[in-house]
Amino acid sequence: RARFCDAIAGQGQAPAPPASTTEALPLAVGDDPLAVLADLGRLEPCGFRNPRPRILVEGRVASAREVKNGHLKLELLLEDRRRLDCFAPRRGELAAGLRGPVRVIGDLRHNSFNGSVSAELLVEEVSEAARLPELHRDGGVALAPHSPPGAASA
Repeated sequence: RARFCDAIAGQGQAPAPPASTTEALPLAVGDDPLAVLADLGRLEPCGFRNPRPRILVEGRVASAREVKNGHLKLELLLEDRRRLDCFAPRRGELAAGLRGPVRVIGDLRHNSFNGSVSAELLVEEVSEAARLPELHRDGGVALAPHSPPGAASA
């Protein structure tokens, strides 16, 4: 036990990463959010010196609404036709303006409701995404043209 304690003391303390430099990890096309959650569970316990990874998700807004107490409930359609629920506390005012492709960053967590378990992103940041593939009925994907905000469409 003494040798173990000496070895630990000899390591010193690792500096904590500054919060502003913690990069968001993208959810890749085809990744099952529940499987990603299981993988993230291997990084536990998370805390001050081991922060939970921030996840970046790009998708199309399937629905956005303000719910009780001014919170935002957002459903994204991902490129692989999966859907991901998102929740942003006290950001309900954004619901009316969220359309089309968006980029969302947050904490991927389990959500249990009525006996079913799903993945949900607790949103920290949400913004328009420049270009996302457009889904076609035949399953093909094509890049949708990007228009700057406020530009008229033909």
